[in-house]
Amino acid sequence: MQDSDSRQASKLSAHLFDARELGLSLKEVATDIIKKEDKEIQSHWYHSSKDADLFIWKDHKNNIIKQQISFYGQLMEWNIIEGVRTGLVIEDETTKLNGSALIRYDGELQKQTAQQGIDIVGHVPGLNAQDKIDIISNFIKSPLFSQMSPEEILSRYGIQSKAKTKPEWLIRILNWLGLSGKN
Repeated sequence: MQDSDSRQASKLSAHLFDARELGLSLKEVATDIIKKEDKEIQSHWYHSSKDADLFIWKDHKNNIIKQQISFYGQLMEWNIIEGVRTGLVIEDETTKLNGSALIRYDGELQKQTAQQGIDIVGHVPGLNAQDKIDIISNFIKSPLFSQMSPEEILSRYGIQSKAKTKPEWLIRILNWLGLSGKN
């Protein structure tokens, strides 16, 4: 009898969490540009009716600077300043009214939540291959500004040049005419 009970419990737990099914159910529902001072940040929101959301924020060079996945009240987040952390999404009547949930971060990383979050991201159909690789890498390696050299920070995240450059076709024509193709 106990063997039968453990098989049923195993089937039930396998049915409760299916990373593949949850990942495949995430669809992009919104893309926005957030303007802050002179910077623009792209935000992408993937949502599932199965209680899961994936948010991605990118800088002007298309680098992911923050990412967050939540599923069944669990949360996993990475950003370039604080690294990876896990937590709980807490919703009550006041958070539902103002449209934002409260997040309570864990004191230490919850490995099971982290692994489940990574597994889900691996199955999101709307993510391009490079974004999927970057998101999973950020969750696993947790790169931080504080661990990068100044040269690496500038090359990856450097300030967007406000100088307008000439289009490639114009440079080719100027070179063909023997005129300087430099800006």
